[in-house]
Amino acid sequence: MRVIQISDIHIPHEVEKTHDIPIRENFSRILTSIATLQYDALVFTGDLAYKEGSAAIYQYIKQELSSISKPIFHIPGNHDSPELFAPFFLENASSSILYYKKTVQNKTFLFLDTSQNYIDAAQIAWLKTELMTMQDLVIFMHHPPCYCGVEYMDTHHALQNQEEILSVLHAHQHTISVFCGHYHHAKEIISKNVHVHICPSTYYQINPVGLQFAIGSKEIGFRLISFSSTIKTEVIWI
Repeated sequence: MRVIQISDIHIPHEVEKTHDIPIRENFSRILTSIATLQYDALVFTGDLAYKEGSAAIYQYIKQELSSISKPIFHIPGNHDSPELFAPFFLENASSSILYYKKTVQNKTFLFLDTSQNYIDAAQIAWLKTELMTMQDLVIFMHHPPCYCGVEYMDTHHALQNQEEILSVLHAHQHTISVFCGHYHHAKEIISKNVHVHICPSTYYQINPVGLQFAIGSKEIGFRLISFSSTIKTEVIWI
């Protein structure tokens, strides 16, 4: 089974200024690229909207994806509006519960909600319950659950209660594979049993060095994940 992960597409209103980057064109290029691949599901790991979510932006994304027949899963990012995001992209929509579990071809995935920049107590309790019944676990979330060596993001935009989340994940007896975005940088980090894979953005990539924001690259890409007896993953740049 193969899953494509796309993250941080940051679709703007057409009047918004975006560092002279054609974000909507980039999104179309990504969709054209994945149309040539064989895959079984598509996952968007948050920040669908440029600065803040709107019905118009979510309707545009929904329309652009309408020709894709594969299962598509979404989780919100910190730039999304939970109230507007839910009815467009989630079944049984509720803006108060945006985390969920799905199974594709006998492989179960957990989708966490970090749109408020932290994971609340109810979601942590749900996660602990799910961990009790699962072994080699795959989690999709927007924020990485640990620091990742991108200085600007680690300093200013890390998950607020990541130590608490990491302690929950570290207590699990098996490997946990986390696929996330948010950092606008392709990277892989291992923290004990937790293997973190950061997907690049389709907007820009952040310079990993320095405490001030700087664009490191305008190259865009997505992540291809293959599940068999092991998990293999690669970033595809276009």
